[in-house]
Formats: sequence, structure tokens, C-alpha cells
Amino acid sequence: MTNGQMAPTTPVGARTTTTPFGRNAQTEGYPLRVCELLAGLDRAVFLARGAVTAPKEVRRLKQHIHHAFETQEQERGFSLVEILSPCPTYWHMTPQDALKRSFREADECDLMLVIGTSAQVEPAASLPRIAKGMHSLLRGLGGIPLMKPRCSVIEINWEPTPLTGDVSDFLIQGRSGDVLSAIEQKIREKKR
Repeated sequence: MTNGQMAPTTPVGARTTTTPFGRNAQTEGYPLRVCELLAGLDRAVFLARGAVTAPKEVRRLKQHIHHAFETQEQERGFSLVEILSPCPTYWHMTPQDALKRSFREADECDLMLVIGTSAQVEPAASLPRIAKGMHSLLRGLGGIPLMKPRCSVIEINWEPTPLTGDVSDFLIQGRSGDVLSAIEQKIREKKR
């Protein structure tokens, strides 16, 4: 994908050039969860997923890849390592510049809405912490300075996440689409 189109793994609700109102599961289907799909296959002995968003994650991916090759060489069964990476092409930036921009935007925001996420996949999982001033996550990424101590973080999610309570200020629990529609309706009512 080179122009921001929806990919098979694009999450439901994500806006792309081909899904400008967000991926709709009813019309575009659900994203492929590659490791979960392959887990049911006979002789799938090593499946892993990781991201290339921070040095720690890259080191972990290298270990996964090494283990996958060992498994294949020993003919123990099928192995796969799913590698997640940001796609900054549509932003016309290098991956490192896109990551820095994301961190900078998080640092500068006054309010962050964290919507429909497990809060476990990087770099997105770090953004609310950066917004709250928990800046140790920025070490090794070019020393982006933090300009303010705090912002408000509101989670809108079906269930609590690792951010709930420690990072987020509020959890609005429910289906993201329903909650966002209700918020939009209240805003429209206030404008009248």
C-alpha cells in the first residue's frame, strides 16, 4: 500500500483513503489476524507478532525471527513472524520522522482520546504515556523534548486496558461507535 489504502490488517474504524469514514466490518469485513488465523493449522509450532517501533521491540523481533528459523531448520513445523510497522508513506516522511511526529503530537496535545484499542501494540501504546509526561519512553529516539507536564487522556473502549487507571483519566466503557455517536449528538445539541 503506497497511498494510504485500507490493508487486510487495517483495524475496524481506521480511516484510510479507501475508507474515509473508517473501516466498517459490515462492508469491508474484519481485519485479518494473521497469527490467530494460522494458529489452527496443523504443525504451526511458532507464531509471533512484533513491531519495529522502538529498539527494544526490534531486539525482541530479532529473537522471534531467530527462533522461527531454528524451528524451520529443525523441521519441527511451520513458523511465522508477523512484523508490524508504521506506514508513513502517505505522510511523505521516513518511518523515523513519522514516529517522531507521532510522539511530538502526543506531547503537545491537551486532550487525547484513546479509542477502541488493546493499548498493547507499539508505538500507539506509548502515545498516551507520552501525552501524560511519562517521557522515559522517548530515550533513544532523538531526544524529543517534552513541553508540558500533563494532558487529559480519555479511553473509549469495550473493556479496560493496561492504560486504565494508571495512565487514563477516564474510561468510557462501551462500543466505540455507540459512544462516539452519543458524544457527537451531545455536541450537536449544545451547538443549537
